[in-house]
Amino acid sequence: MYFLSLLSLLLLSFLPLTSSTKPILLSKSGGFHVSGKILTNPQNPNQTLHCDHGYLEYFIPSHPRLTSLLFWHSAHMQVFQNNWVGGPGFKDIFLRLNYPIFLFDAPRLGRANWACDPYYYLPFYWDQINFVGWQLGAQWPEFYKGVQFPTENKEAWNQATRSRYIEFDTHENLLLQSKTAAVAADEGKLGESIVLITNSVAGLRAQMSVVMQNKTNIKGIVAYESYGFVYPDNINVTEVKGGFGPVVVGVEEFKKLTRVKIQFVWGDNRDEEKDDWLIQCRKVVKLINMYGGNAEILHLAKEEGGFLRGSTHSPMADLDNQKVAGLLSEWLREKGMDGVYAQNQNLNIFEKVWDGEGPWYTGGLNFSNKVTRTALGVTSWGDGGSLGIRLYYGTPGNLIKEKAWDGSRGGWYDGGFSQPSIPALSVAAIPLDVLRVYLQNGTQNTAFTEFAWTNSGWTVGKAALPPA
Repeated sequence: MYFLSLLSLLLLSFLPLTSSTKPILLSKSGGFHVSGKILTNPQNPNQTLHCDHGYLEYFIPSHPRLTSLLFWHSAHMQVFQNNWVGGPGFKDIFLRLNYPIFLFDAPRLGRANWACDPYYYLPFYWDQINFVGWQLGAQWPEFYKGVQFPTENKEAWNQATRSRYIEFDTHENLLLQSKTAAVAADEGKLGESIVLITNSVAGLRAQMSVVMQNKTNIKGIVAYESYGFVYPDNINVTEVKGGFGPVVVGVEEFKKLTRVKIQFVWGDNRDEEKDDWLIQCRKVVKLINMYGGNAEILHLAKEEGGFLRGSTHSPMADLDNQKVAGLLSEWLREKGMDGVYAQNQNLNIFEKVWDGEGPWYTGGLNFSNKVTRTALGVTSWGDGGSLGIRLYYGTPGNLIKEKAWDGSRGGWYDGGFSQPSIPALSVAAIPLDVLRVYLQNGTQNTAFTEFAWTNSGWTVGKAALPPA
């Protein structure tokens, strides 16, 4: 899957996604609480306490995409709101790309900190521990060379350390927070296509939220430096009753993770052979994919991450966070979650259109396709009468087929592309001058095969691309 990201790096990831001074136009914003309990005083039934709820602050663009992004940190929401020097964070970057944004304060955290159980706070000297934990340096106060943090900016360090709050890393809170996010997704207020964007131990909670959801509104997880993982109970992993896992669930529950698209993202300055989180991550990705899932690992400092050196534990707040956001934006596009072409709960594939003014509206493409979580890939070129669109999708017979729009013809029609694939997890395309399509058809088991359109029809461009 890495090759698809490399293609897009040339087109998107190293260019500003959108002007940081472009006004953000909202249709509405606000907040609401979700889930929770009500305690009654056993000594006085007329006295109650509402507690253990979550809080969601929302920002809905004037022309929202279909997919909502929920940002979730276990103790440090500020990293999604600004970068280390106060510049635009993921919240504003993706609002300018018209994604509905939700900031999630899980139960007992931030603006949802009224707990149903007692707890004791003991001040402790966390600053130097955080310096190492945030991957700023191996020991205080020596920064890693080239780290994406303003090392000479004392106010940046002051703001970073003050933005943390109490983190409840117990097994009980892990389950409480995960269940609350699952309830929020099931209720439908976040939409029917939600991607959980997490940092640190919130990655584990996001995995558990997918396991706990009753519907299928959570469509994806992008977990930046996930501390903790979920395992099936048929392998030799012992559950640890703490806030960081491992968490062990039944095989059928674990298989719920195969129904969403997952990307685990890692920064720089980690020893891949010794870092336990990376070792666990590789193991869990292999397990998810073994059961037919769609999970991958992205190392920002490697080729597939565009060689983004110096990334910290919170890349969304780094000085190069525009480039990190570019990779996320492209991942959403590759996975069909950029909100233009999507599949609804009736398994129909449909189109949403925005013409530059006015609201989004339903386009002319709408057809039945009886493949759950079908692969979708789209590309386009030109505009007006020269507009060309090609949509590639998986079919029940494990074929990737094509729907085409040409402005000169004035309507959608069945294209000529039809190629067998392994049970389709993903498909991608890039536009003219040479239209190319990438899919896995079983060549060398895991290779991507490139097909190119020429005057004589579709031909194989490259038979086997990485990660074969």
